[in-house]
Amino acid sequence: MVSLYLKIIFALLSLVPFLFSCGDIQQKEAKRTVNSNNHHSASAISDRGDDDAEPNDSEPPDEATDHLNNHPVDPTPEQNSVPTVDVPEGPVPQIDFTRYHSQEDISAYLKSVAKAFPKMIQFHTLGKSTEGREIDYISMSKSIPGTVPTLYLNGTHHGDEWSTTEAVLAMINYIIQNLKDPMVSSLLKRYEIFFQPIVNPDGHASTQRENSEGLDLNRDYAFPRRSEADSFKSVETRLVKALLDEKKFSAGIAYHGGTECILWPYGYDWDKTPDDDKMRTIAKMAADAMGFSQYFMSVALYPAEGEHSDYAYMKHRTFSYTFEITNEKIPSESSLAFFMERTVKGTLAFMQGVMAADGGYLTLLPPTEEEVASWGVYHDVWNGGPRRE
Repeated sequence: MVSLYLKIIFALLSLVPFLFSCGDIQQKEAKRTVNSNNHHSASAISDRGDDDAEPNDSEPPDEATDHLNNHPVDPTPEQNSVPTVDVPEGPVPQIDFTRYHSQEDISAYLKSVAKAFPKMIQFHTLGKSTEGREIDYISMSKSIPGTVPTLYLNGTHHGDEWSTTEAVLAMINYIIQNLKDPMVSSLLKRYEIFFQPIVNPDGHASTQRENSEGLDLNRDYAFPRRSEADSFKSVETRLVKALLDEKKFSAGIAYHGGTECILWPYGYDWDKTPDDDKMRTIAKMAADAMGFSQYFMSVALYPAEGEHSDYAYMKHRTFSYTFEITNEKIPSESSLAFFMERTVKGTLAFMQGVMAADGGYLTLLPPTEEEVASWGVYHDVWNGGPRRE
């Protein structure tokens, strides 16, 4: 009888290694499933590894630049995400783009969005303009604020470019209407996104490019050839500077109107940034999504000193872009919905590219022969471009 018991015990012990190996296999398969769901299809986004290799998102590839070091992406965003934050606690606000929205409309919409999703969206007032108008924005994330990198979308540096105000609203609307979309959900878990529809409320109110003091806000930022002490003459750019310096955004877009192209730093000269290849690749992704043929360094449109995007990159290595979204600064209301849909597509492609760059799996697209041939050419259509100096 004793010998029978011993045989049973030895038989059970022999099963232990097998049971542990089954557990390991299940854990590995679970990891593969999670990582396969995090891949997004885009021409410049590469696969992170073959199916037989265990993914390791915490170790980016060797070619990751200092941008990744300055703006690290949490490899396990689920740990920071807050459950059920995307469940509205009231009616989900609706907004359409059959007309332009007043500043009163915009403020009310931002507040209503924050009220509907109090765990995911916060309403803020950045400060007041020269004439005392409030400058509002919202922040949005499924993760705990301060635990993930940040993105920044702003409009209306130039007060007469009303399409850019609507572009920020269109992105807010798209995201809150598509919270269950896998790409949107992943985006909100990995980032906190800041939306500022109006930088220049006084110019917006009077439909003029400059602020109420006659200053062009997108020429008022510091850049490599002008110090901060000699810049930021306007209260509006000082407020934006404070937000940029506090949040140190990983990437961002300043929407503009007057032509159709995607621009990245620098705008003051032909000096390439260390991240030029990555920024050009992301710009092409956005341009392709919008059906644009033009994407180039900002200086290639025309040289400009004191641009928002130059300061954001120079100071914080933010992948900061200028999206010129409409040929007309104030397109007809009948065409507004089309332009907003197109801008949303380009912005989503941009965000996919940023996630890939920050995650270390962006595949750089080589410049085309046309791009190489056009180096040093100004595309300034208002002054007889394209031209060389």
